[in-house]
Amino acid sequence: MKHVLDNSIDQLIGATTVSGLYILERSQLDADMHQYIDWDRYVLVVDEACPSHPFESMEVSADDSSVARWICIHPDRWEEWIVSDEARSLLPFYGRGNIRVDRDGLLASWQERLIQEEKTPNQMQYMKTYALFLEAYNQAKHLRKLEYMLDAYRCVDFAFYYWASLAIMEQGEMPRQALWQQVKKLNLGVYKMYEEFTASSETMPQRIELALLACEFSLSSKSVECCAPLLNWLKQAKGPVPISDIMQHQEFKWMAGYMPALLNKLTHRGCVKERLIEHASPYGKLGYTRAYEWAG
Repeated sequence: MKHVLDNSIDQLIGATTVSGLYILERSQLDADMHQYIDWDRYVLVVDEACPSHPFESMEVSADDSSVARWICIHPDRWEEWIVSDEARSLLPFYGRGNIRVDRDGLLASWQERLIQEEKTPNQMQYMKTYALFLEAYNQAKHLRKLEYMLDAYRCVDFAFYYWASLAIMEQGEMPRQALWQQVKKLNLGVYKMYEEFTASSETMPQRIELALLACEFSLSSKSVECCAPLLNWLKQAKGPVPISDIMQHQEFKWMAGYMPALLNKLTHRGCVKERLIEHASPYGKLGYTRAYEWAG
């Protein structure tokens, strides 16, 4: 198995379309981490020849039953992938792997960031997790209104996961694989609410309703603190900023899909003001677009 993988990796190293190659071995992880993974070697490839959506595969050796997990990502999808559930589940591990190819410096920059984030959470990490929490809550609320209760339940479960992640980060730690055991020690209140949601004798619609109320209160109370990078940037901007400019800004473009919901939440909280301004373009006036400015 190792010989076959090494040959494949040698081919990737020489491929002109491959801009990044990252390998993480099981042996590089602490023993207590082994129970959370199902592979012996994790291979991440950034390749222009990859399809537009990330490609995943598993290879199992007939000789020793060792498992190699392959992830292939197109460079244009990199920023989107690193905030996906797949990437999030492995954040505590990536700082320990080996970069074999990094033509644009992409992997080195990401690895360095992860090494720092493994030690302590930063403001962008708070904001990213808050955005995912808000997205899961909004989806659950919409699905409950449609009376798709099982789907709403699933989204509430995701919302609790991100809420628990925030609770852990508030204590200066990063979420680990055994997240609920971790949050039980650091924030018993969030743990108890999740336990009530999953094990209560009340009906599913009742549990969803109560959980959504709790999530809504938490989202409102945390909005200013968790969105500090965005609020500080808007505070420094001169006048209203078109939403397209915010979404394309270097710091925020990786979470462009979550930005409308974040700005809407901050507007309702009175932290920012929403305005309509003329939409400037090379093609002349195209009507009006939403813009946001600091409300302080």
